[in-house]
Amino acid sequence: AVGQPLTEMTPAVAPPLLAALDAPDALLRRNVALVLGYIGDARAAGHLGWLAAADDDGGVQEAMKSLLRRHQIV
Repeated sequence: AVGQPLTEMTPAVAPPLLAALDAPDALLRRNVALVLGYIGDARAAGHLGWLAAADDDGGVQEAMKSLLRRHQIV
């Protein structure tokens, strides 16, 4: 999926992206979560909710809250 435009990503990319949500880098977690939100894979909803509620980085939390509201997940 490296270099693949977001518009061409399918839910098949979700498992490795979900694994990347455990990365210690807050910017990476935020960006991966945004991609998951963009592709709309239902498996990501719980992970995105957890990031919104409990991520160590406030910027990640705020980005996830916005994403979840925008996609009407919460």
